[in-house]
Amino acid sequence: MKLTMILMLTISSAASEHLSALMDHWRWLDYWTENDPVYRMSAALPREDAKRLAGQHMPPSFYHEGRPFRALLFWDKRPGITLDVGYCSAEFATCEFYSVGFQVYRWQMPPNMSEVKAFEKFALANFAQHFPVTDQYDYQEVSVTLPRLGLPDAIRQRRSRPASEINKLVPLIACPSQYATTLEVPYYNPTDPCVFIHRTCVSADGATSQSLWYPNLSEGEWFVGLNTGTDGPVSRVQYYRHRIENALMRTITIPATTQKK
Repeated sequence: MKLTMILMLTISSAASEHLSALMDHWRWLDYWTENDPVYRMSAALPREDAKRLAGQHMPPSFYHEGRPFRALLFWDKRPGITLDVGYCSAEFATCEFYSVGFQVYRWQMPPNMSEVKAFEKFALANFAQHFPVTDQYDYQEVSVTLPRLGLPDAIRQRRSRPASEINKLVPLIACPSQYATTLEVPYYNPTDPCVFIHRTCVSADGATSQSLWYPNLSEGEWFVGLNTGTDGPVSRVQYYRHRIENALMRTITIPATTQKK
């Protein structure tokens, strides 16, 4: 099914590209993290910081199919940067900015502040590297009717990534050589905040361990940070494995290496 946005204003091709990236990021959040057991548990906790952490990994609460969305969209205009995009909306009194690697910045707009002024204040306080901020960011007012979220583009279109790109990742997350490795890799966009990968290690005596890895790709290089291993919530590993299997692009198997005596 084709997902479309109904544009209410004429916007530039750059704004349209980054608006599409923002919408796809919200689809990515909806598919991968909306029902994550850890974030759901955090959202149920009484502490406000736990609720805020959970909310950063879900689409905005105002997102409803068919709802008008009017905001000031802004994006990093430096070449090769696509995900660094955000918006300020007076209607929802909110500014948000999404960056590569799961970085999310959120700010509640003061009453009676223009969206342009809010954007400048928000950017300088959080993530802008230049002053004035327009040296680094472009912005434009957009007005759209929000579409159904649906699947992220890479999964919906079954877009495979080059084998050479994936092969660079394998040695970074493979099991120790004395274990047989199975890696399950889903369809992904290179601009996704991370790629969820399920890893199974099997020892010579048949003992099995499972873990969840979430490396991210930046400028053609992989960065491997945290992972959820067997000491983490089993429900979380299984939740993501189910998601991965429904969007499976490639299964990689590596036999164990026999240790010389």
